[in-house]
Amino acid sequence: MNKLYIGSLIIFVIIISNLNAQSAIDHSNNDIQDDSQISSTNNVLLDTLVYEVYGMDCTGCHSALEKQINKIGSVEYSIADWVKQEVMIVVKKDSIIKDKEIYEKIKEANFTPGDQIIR
Repeated sequence: MNKLYIGSLIIFVIIISNLNAQSAIDHSNNDIQDDSQISSTNNVLLDTLVYEVYGMDCTGCHSALEKQINKIGSVEYSIADWVKQEVMIVVKKDSIIKDKEIYEKIKEANFTPGDQIIR
């Protein structure tokens, strides 16, 4: 009986963690689309790139990927989604980033890079 209770509790905590992580990602995506894509001071559209990333299976995975991607100098920030198996990268204004840099950082985080998703 005790093992069943503990197992159920662990599953419940995992589900709640995943829901919270997804909610944070959805909220961040809304913020980006509503507030951050166009700078109010100079009306410059920030570049947003989305790439497939395979091998993420938890919130810790997407945190590790974001940490690696954010090390690229021209990256403003990134948001990984382990459920969708993708990462969204916002590039700093007037910066250039190469696919090769992104693929290398994805590999450094021990994941498999996929194609760029055009939206």
